[in-house]
Amino acid sequence: MVKDYHITVTVKNNTLLTVMRNQGFETAVSLARVANVHGGYIGQMLRLEISAINRKTGEFKPNILRVARALRTLPEELFPSQHLEKPLSRHKASFCLDRCGVENLITNQTPESLIELKETKKIINLELANLKERTKAMVEHRFGLNGHSPKTYDQCGALFNISGTRVKQLIFQAFGTLKKTSAFNELL
Repeated sequence: MVKDYHITVTVKNNTLLTVMRNQGFETAVSLARVANVHGGYIGQMLRLEISAINRKTGEFKPNILRVARALRTLPEELFPSQHLEKPLSRHKASFCLDRCGVENLITNQTPESLIELKETKKIINLELANLKERTKAMVEHRFGLNGHSPKTYDQCGALFNISGTRVKQLIFQAFGTLKKTSAFNELL
């Protein structure tokens, strides 16, 4: 199924951004002028594409010292400590989400909770594969899984030409079957 949204996440050096804004620099170009370094170099610092320390000498790179002087701060206060000597291997990632995924992203869920949610959905889908197709479809429609919007028992019943009460019984039986699996019990 094609996802509705393509999301691109770009990692920025918030340590440097915060110092820049506190010192009145809104753009990399304005800081580059004052620090007398190339604007692209500030961009590399913001994207954490370069390290602050020269690996051979163990000293701060000259351009890092210029930027620190322009910002009236210590060079080690321009980078997260884990990136003083090691730049990020990648600063950009893309992925696709459906409406539900975007809503989760916008509601400020942490990356950890989004990963946990993704893993939970994976386990649920693996376990649902053990059900009969019709029962699986009922569960998906009832709880809004796999691109379906959540529905009441009566709405599900209308889709499958049975009563809402019968849908409830079948879903209850399905959960009884699923509870017997170790993977499903880990979710509970």
